[in-house]
Amino acid sequence: MKKPSNWEEIGSELTDAAFAKLKVGNILRFQSDDGETELKIMRINAKKRKCFVRPVKTFLPEDLDGTVSVVDKK
Repeated sequence: MKKPSNWEEIGSELTDAAFAKLKVGNILRFQSDDGETELKIMRINAKKRKCFVRPVKTFLPEDLDGTVSVVDKK
């Protein structure tokens, strides 16, 4: 299966301990000067030490002209 264009590989940048804790579906949050970046883990290949992630699309209540009443935990 070919990976989608919005997926990024990050496995080589993680420590052994961090890589061992990864699970498909988890959200990784990174804080930087530009703000917070959220990436969702889409696929893990432990043998090749590859982890593919995609950006999480975040919608704020202002974007939806209302408030958020239900939050999906996954």
